[in-house]
Order: sequence, then C-alpha cells, then structure tokens
Amino acid sequence: MSTVPTGQPVGVIRYMGRCTHEINGGGEGKAIFQSPDHAAAWKSQQAAAFPEGGYERQNVYRCPYFDHYHLTNRQVVMVNGMLVEEGNKASLDAASRKPASAIKDIDTAEVVRLYESVGAAQTAKRLGISTNCVYYRLKKAGIGKGPRQQKDVAPVRKVLFDLDAINDRRAQLRAEIQKLEEDAKRVEEMQRLKVEWAVEGVSVTIRKHTDSLTLVVEDCRSLVSQLEELLTTPDVDAA
Repeated sequence: MSTVPTGQPVGVIRYMGRCTHEINGGGEGKAIFQSPDHAAAWKSQQAAAFPEGGYERQNVYRCPYFDHYHLTNRQVVMVNGMLVEEGNKASLDAASRKPASAIKDIDTAEVVRLYESVGAAQTAKRLGISTNCVYYRLKKAGIGKGPRQQKDVAPVRKVLFDLDAINDRRAQLRAEIQKLEEDAKRVEEMQRLKVEWAVEGVSVTIRKHTDSLTLVVEDCRSLVSQLEELLTTPDVDAA
C-alpha cells in the first residue's frame, strides 16, 4: 500500500514553498503553486505516484491573500473570474473585492468618512475592498498606522490601530477646542469698550467691536462734561 508523503514529494513538478496564511488540516501552510496549471500538474503527478493518497479529489483555487494557488479537498467555484474554495470566507471575500484599477478610483476622503462612521470592516464591505486597503488609505490620510501585516496578530493590531485612531481624533478635537477658545477670547476683546490715543496729545479713538469713533482732545473734554451732566441728572420718570 502506498503512503501519503509528508515532505516535499519527489517528481518533475515541485511546489514553491508553504503559504503563511492558508493553513491545511495538519496545521502547516498549504503548498504554493505559481499557476493553476502547475497545481493541476503536481496533483496528477502525486496521484500517479500515490494512488491512495486522495490527490485525485483535490481542486485548485487561488490564494485569497497572495498571487499564487493552492489545492483543496473542498469543492471550488468560479466567482468574478476567480477560483474560490467553498466554505472559505477569506477566499470568497477576495473574489468579491474590486479590481486594483477600480480601487485606485476610490476617494480616500470617502474611506475616512465611512471609517469614522461604521469602522474598518463595514467600510471595506461597502466599498468592496479589503480592510488592509482601508487601513492603507487611512494611513495616507494621516490616521492610524496603516495596514496590519501579520494574520496571527491581527486582533491585537486592530485594537492598537483603533486606539491610535481614537487618540489621533482626541488630539484633533483638543486642537479645535483650543482654537475655539482663542476665537472666543478675540471676540470678547473686540466687544469690550476701549479708549486709546489715535494721535497722542491730539486725538482719541473709542472702539467697541468693529465700531470706532475718533475725537480731538477738545471734543473729548466736551463729551466727558456732557456725559457727567447727563448721568447725574435725575431720570424724568423717576422724579
């Protein structure tokens, strides 16, 4: 009885290594093939060498993470021109994304707007792009640290990314509040009555908000005298 090989099988067609993201039932990365034809040829080669190894039941599909191919015991379907492994959410999501040419046309401002409203996952879903693409656009906009690099630390990186985004937003809000406070002080200063020399010893300017009145010194003295008289005269209604 033939046995299933455990390492790199001998033969004319050989796979290119192991994938770091697509994992087989044995817990190791799936074999990498540069094209569907290479994967199919390797499968035929192994099926001939190991008739009872189950290779004839395997199907070729495209890796949802990189530009290469794998074999699977599951059924494979064609979605948007891409070979997709049934039951593999990442594979289906990859086939549902927009092509690179369409992704380039997506407005970064729209990505930021959606992200701040519904988060990265929903933004990716609504725009038909990957979450890594969302993070890349956010990085271009100066928000967060950009795409996550490794699948096995993705949950931790996502939390860190969200915290960084929150801290960035807090800093923006603090800057906006500081600017509003400065504007408020400026308006308060403009609304205060101020008296100052227009030309020292010659004329005086009285200011409030955007209004101003300039008087020569003699008129100022006359104004003070009239104001004193007006303010010290009992009100007619109060008499």
